[in-house]
Amino acid sequence: MLADDLTSAAEAAGHLADTGRRASVLLDVGRETSTGLDAGDGWLCLDLDSRRLPEGEAAARHERAMKWLGEPGLGVYKTMDSSLRGNWAAELAAVMEAAGRRLAVVAPACPAYDRKTVNGHQWADGVPVHRGPAGNDPVRPVTASSVLEPLAQKGIPTTLVTPDGVTEALEGRGAVVVDATTEDDLALVAKAVEGHLKEIVLCGSPGMWEALHPKGSARRELPTARKVLVLVGSLHPTTREQLAELANGGVPVLTAPEPQQVVEALKTLTTVAVATPEVPTTERHLRTLAAIGVHCAKAVPGTGFVLSGGDTARELAMALRSTGIRAAGTVASGIMVGTLIGPGHPVITKAGGFGGPDMLIAAAHALTRGTR
Repeated sequence: MLADDLTSAAEAAGHLADTGRRASVLLDVGRETSTGLDAGDGWLCLDLDSRRLPEGEAAARHERAMKWLGEPGLGVYKTMDSSLRGNWAAELAAVMEAAGRRLAVVAPACPAYDRKTVNGHQWADGVPVHRGPAGNDPVRPVTASSVLEPLAQKGIPTTLVTPDGVTEALEGRGAVVVDATTEDDLALVAKAVEGHLKEIVLCGSPGMWEALHPKGSARRELPTARKVLVLVGSLHPTTREQLAELANGGVPVLTAPEPQQVVEALKTLTTVAVATPEVPTTERHLRTLAAIGVHCAKAVPGTGFVLSGGDTARELAMALRSTGIRAAGTVASGIMVGTLIGPGHPVITKAGGFGGPDMLIAAAHALTRGTR
C-alpha cells in the first residue's frame, strides 16, 4: 500500500491489525536511507510523504518505491485523500507505469466520514470538497471536486461507472472511476476486483481499503503508556475543536512552551498537550513539536504519544530515529495505535479532519487505561 502521508498509511495498517494481520508503516521507502524489509513488518503500508511535494517529485517518489519493492506480482493499493488533496493523479499514473498495469480502479468515497462520489465529483459533509476545509488547506488547497479531470490531465482515459458496472469495466484500459455513497457500494467494488489485484492498481480512500479487508473477531492487546503527550500540528477545525474539548476536560494545552516546562507538567499529570499556534503551520513549528517530544521521551519514562496530523507524526518518528510504526490495531475508526519501530514508544496517530469532539480525550485514555 502506497500512501502520500503517514496518517493514511497508519490508518490502513491499524485496520489490518484489527483483522489479525501483522502490518507496519514504513518511512523513507525507496530512498537511499531506507532499511529494506524485515520479516516482522508483515503487510507493508508505505508512507512516501509526498502530499506537499511538487507534482513531479511526488510521482518520482512513487516510481522509486515500486522499484524498491521489486516484486512485479504484488497487489498494489494506491491511497488517495478522500477530499482529493495532494498529487494523487500524478502518483497513480507513475505507479501504473512502474507496475506495468493497464488499468486502475479509482474509488475515493469514504461513507463513514461522509465523503461521497456522485457523478464523478467528490463531496464531503454535504458540499463539494473544494468548498469545504480542503479548499482552505494552507499548503495545497483543493480547487475542484472532479475526480475524472485530474486523471484526464495526466493522459489517462477515464470511464465513470456505478459499483455494479466495475466487473465489466475491468476489461478496459485507463482509469475506472466509481460513483459510491454507501459502504455497500464499496463492498460491491471490493467483490468485483477480488482476484484481479495483481493485474490492476486499486486507488481509493480508507473506506475502500476497509471494504477490501473486512474485520473479523480478531483483536490484539493494545500498548499502553504511563504518561501521554498529545502533539497537535494540524490546523483543521475538527482537530482544534477536539483540542478545546481536551482543555475543557482539564488537560493543559500549551503553545510554544519550553521543553522542560512540558517535562515538569508530565511529572504531576498523566496527560499534557502541546499545539502549534493557530497560524499556517511551518516545518519550523513541526520541528519544535518533535523536539519537545524527544525531550519528554528521554526525561519521562513510560511516555506515549497521541499525534494529530500526518506531518506531526512523521516529524516525531524521524526525530526519534524510528523507521516506522508497527500497528497493533485501532481505538476508533481511522485512529491507529502501535509502537515506534526502534524506540518502542506507544503512539496513536490521527488525521486532522477526523473524529468527534472527544476524540483526543478518547485517544489519551486508550493509551493510559488503568492509569489514573
